[in-house]
Amino acid sequence: MKLQKQIGLFPVLLLLGTIAYAWGPTDEAYERGRDALDQQKYQKAYRAFQQSVDAGGDRADAATYWMAYSLAKVDRTEEALVLLARFHDEHPDSRWMDDAQRLAVELSGDTNPEANAEDEMKLIALHALVAADPMRAAPRLEKFLHEAHSPSKKEEALFLLLQSGAPDAKRIALDLAQSSDDEELRIAAIHSLAILGVSGVNDLAGLYDSMDSIEGKMAILESYMMNADKNRLLDVARNENNEELRGLAIEFLSASGAVDELEGLYDSSASPELQNSLLEAYMVAGRKEPVLKIARGNGPLEVRRTAIEFLGMMGESEPLMELYRSEANPELRRAALESLAISGNDSFLREVIRNERDPEIRAVAIRALGLTGEGDADELLSIYRAEKNADVREAALEGLMMQGDVEALIELAREEKDPQVKKMIVEMLASTGTEEAVQYLMELIDG
Repeated sequence: MKLQKQIGLFPVLLLLGTIAYAWGPTDEAYERGRDALDQQKYQKAYRAFQQSVDAGGDRADAATYWMAYSLAKVDRTEEALVLLARFHDEHPDSRWMDDAQRLAVELSGDTNPEANAEDEMKLIALHALVAADPMRAAPRLEKFLHEAHSPSKKEEALFLLLQSGAPDAKRIALDLAQSSDDEELRIAAIHSLAILGVSGVNDLAGLYDSMDSIEGKMAILESYMMNADKNRLLDVARNENNEELRGLAIEFLSASGAVDELEGLYDSSASPELQNSLLEAYMVAGRKEPVLKIARGNGPLEVRRTAIEFLGMMGESEPLMELYRSEANPELRRAALESLAISGNDSFLREVIRNERDPEIRAVAIRALGLTGEGDADELLSIYRAEKNADVREAALEGLMMQGDVEALIELAREEKDPQVKKMIVEMLASTGTEEAVQYLMELIDG
């Protein structure tokens, strides 16, 4: 009986990479969101989950929940509650429903029901007044905006103001976007202007350079993406001094499908984080050439390694074989072999196992072969029995483990004389839970 079982960090990372590529861009955005959550970068997580939701797919419910969670972590409680209310309507059968309801209850704990009810009544009255007499509604809406109301209510009031057609409506929104001391109100004003389309975005572009709020600039970049303003995003990606904003512009260009525009943006003097943002955009867009150029270049080692991993996810075996043969750095040679496992090139891995003299690299190739599922038990058993190097022998055992070949592991455990090696094999067998393994373990116990 065989059981698929991965052990060690190397095969797990490779397997996750393979799965991420198979899911495609939608779930790639979801995984970026989860990574950002792990790093406590909640704004970045929110944007990634938004991209996942916008693209659709089976994980839209989970992405919506994590969007709300990310908003809550940056004190945008009202917006999170709006998302959670929408979650209930859009995903009634989701397995995330209980989590969404618990989060909604938790976030609602600090709200004031009476104040909310009064705000609702005022907004109903303002809606009616806008319809009947926009000129008289405008100053009352402006007053509402400067009072103590929740961000979501203020955003609704801003939307009403801009829809009223009152002469001062856009001026009021622009003033709030530019100089409000209330950061949430400033962001709400930017979002409301973005809804106006080109005219609103043009006004926001005029505020970008003079704005001293990073969050405000991020909201303006989001408005560019919402309105498919690739030229302005490209300008920020090329010329912005703040690397976080440049990285965000690159993310939005990628999400907007601006593949050609991304090609010329790579800057070897930029930080590794920004270079990785571009790499990720190239990979999602399926652009092999810039990824290969970075992998072959003289940039930071970690960036080149990422490029090599992405080539594997893109299924580019030939460039990876060439990199393995030409690269002097052992870490990058290992990365090329690991990525060949993702692309599924088992024949080249066998060639490396036969001819490579560096035992560490041979061990990497053996593990990679095990991960592809193409190495057979006889081949791995032969390597184990003939090899003297401990790392290579361990790699052969891991290859058998990854293929779930319990019978071969039991055979080796019975013949192994080294107590430490035998202990390692027994630990592998114990983790499988198969009947054959249990029977062998009982033999050991019973003596």
